[in-house]
Amino acid sequence: LLPTCAAIIHHGGSGTSQTALIHGVPQVIVPAVLLDNHLKSWRVAEAGAALCGSAEKCTARELRALLSRVLEDPSFAAAAARLRVEMLAAPAPAELVPALRRLTRALR
Repeated sequence: LLPTCAAIIHHGGSGTSQTALIHGVPQVIVPAVLLDNHLKSWRVAEAGAALCGSAEKCTARELRALLSRVLEDPSFAAAAARLRVEMLAAPAPAELVPALRRLTRALR
């Protein structure tokens, strides 16, 4: 479903944020007060792919305004698309294992 979305509103969890990024979907994040959701959310916002609201203070009107802005300003979709390209260009974890093994042997 997510690849068909123009935007997503969510709580800032790693799984949701990363899944939206890998599909190039702009985000409105209202970070839950859990672990490092605030930090991760603001990093996505700093990269231009999201707007963040406050879980403690965000009203329905404010949430609608954030979503409208993300949908109407093409810079959010462009930033999300750029991050998707960057993520897809990064090596997969399995591709890094040989290098990690070499480093482990060398540094023992």
